Amino acid sequence: MKTLVALATLALAVPALAQSPLTTLLGGTNQANQGSQMFFDLTVNTTVTIQALDVNLSSAPGVIGTIEVYTTVPGITTYVGNTAAPALWSALPVATGQVVAAGANQYSHVCLSTGIVLPPGSIGVALRHVECQPWYTNQPASSFSTAELTLSAGAVQGVPWGALTQPRIWNGRIHYALGSVAHACASNTRYGPGCYQQQQSFYQFFSNAPSAAAALSGRAISFLANNPGYSVVSAPAHPWVAPSATATAFVADDAEFAWTWPSGTPFGPGGPTTIYVHSNGIVSLAPQTGLTPSSYRPNVPAFLNAGATAFWSWHDFVATAAGSGAIKLEEVAGVLYVTWDGVESYAAAANPSWLQFQLVLATGDVHLVWQSITALGTSLYGDSHVVGFSPGGPSMDPGPTDVATFTSVALGTSDVAPLTLNASPRPALGSTVTWATTNPPTIGGIGLHFLSVADLPPFSPAGLDLGVIGAGGCVANVDIAQGYGSLISNLGGAFPGMDVALAIPVNLGLLGTPLYGQSVWFDAAANAAGLVTSNAVQSVIGTW
Repeated sequence: MKTLVALATLALAVPALAQSPLTTLLGGTNQANQGSQMFFDLTVNTTVTIQALDVNLSSAPGVIGTIEVYTTVPGITTYVGNTAAPALWSALPVATGQVVAAGANQYSHVCLSTGIVLPPGSIGVALRHVECQPWYTNQPASSFSTAELTLSAGAVQGVPWGALTQPRIWNGRIHYALGSVAHACASNTRYGPGCYQQQQSFYQFFSNAPSAAAALSGRAISFLANNPGYSVVSAPAHPWVAPSATATAFVADDAEFAWTWPSGTPFGPGGPTTIYVHSNGIVSLAPQTGLTPSSYRPNVPAFLNAGATAFWSWHDFVATAAGSGAIKLEEVAGVLYVTWDGVESYAAAANPSWLQFQLVLATGDVHLVWQSITALGTSLYGDSHVVGFSPGGPSMDPGPTDVATFTSVALGTSDVAPLTLNASPRPALGSTVTWATTNPPTIGGIGLHFLSVADLPPFSPAGLDLGVIGAGGCVANVDIAQGYGSLISNLGGAFPGMDVALAIPVNLGLLGTPLYGQSVWFDAAANAAGLVTSNAVQSVIGTW
């Protein structure tokens, strides 16, 4: 409680402001592959600390990558002429930062792991893109300036310290502070469930090939038809069935084809007799639409808004590649087997995968078996995967499910969002953070938002099961004894609204301080306790 009182009352003088950020261009005309490096020079007029970047990525929205920052060694003041000599650069990145792609020609934010202090002078900079791809601009070399910094651009390198393409202009912004200052990343992270969510879709997103291979290879999940709806269960022992020599083989790239099974048996009670197989790992019950920005860039928004009900192991497969196996279909004893039999991923190297959809015609059950998923990914367009199920048309995002650890998830025939808590912006020093509660189950009701300096361990969805007070299925995640509650309501008029705001003072002693928020809504019809809880949010105070 004392920390929260300090947050609400303590305010120190704001340091001198810089002209941050330094901005180049936005509106790229070209892209590079994963692992590529963008080069530019920085000329520093007065000591600054670089704290964050905004970058322009061609990666599909939601793809998670890392930006690594390398600088020339002391005495080397420019990248020009030095891009083939790694010994002239820092052996390790001077800072890194995770990035979540916002989409092409949108800023994707990167808070750096450590502040980069630059004294007056000039230095060469290389930004390496790990598991993500940059957009940049093809145009003659240019410079961009603030009172403190000048950026001179630039060039791109598809392989670190390899061949160079220039001139190329890095698209982005550099956020910095004057002088050598403390630095920490501010963040808001949702965790734990809001109780009584009902979801139609189930998925996990993998941003890269190694993580997909580790989670999926040798694993299976089953979608068991409840008519209507599905139950999704982990099925690690479900067998792989090798396709026979008489299976029908399809060889395609970024294409969908129809299959009407010879028996004419509908798929499940009242289901179709024709399915649609997309070469990129999708089996749909109608022609598939809505795979934006393109069918070879798996991403969660397109999955949730696709036009047809489908089962997904979405990835950029290329059955037309040299040495690739085919996509094979055959009906055996009332089961339709759709098999990616050693099909290549989009890349220059050999990287086949084996996966299989097993459609049980009589019941409508589907078993998805991953025998072996390649860990090698070098695609220019990313190596992401989206696996799961979603009905046709727009669906609520229920959040990802870890297919390697889950036991079962029941899917409904409609989406019902739980009481939901979000916080924005990031709790940087000097900002005002708002915790917004949405989806209350009643109109004209009240609730409480709790903000605390402690959670209820473990820091996970586990928390405290409120079944002990009659609110089964609801979880308390924050320690209300070490915080305070604020009234929230949707009564209107003079009553408080659904948002709670807190000003974060400029006090370096607060860096790294975590705050935990969760909301409770009073609903007599919900359960014996008459309340429901939201998810929780951990907010960590930082400089960016």
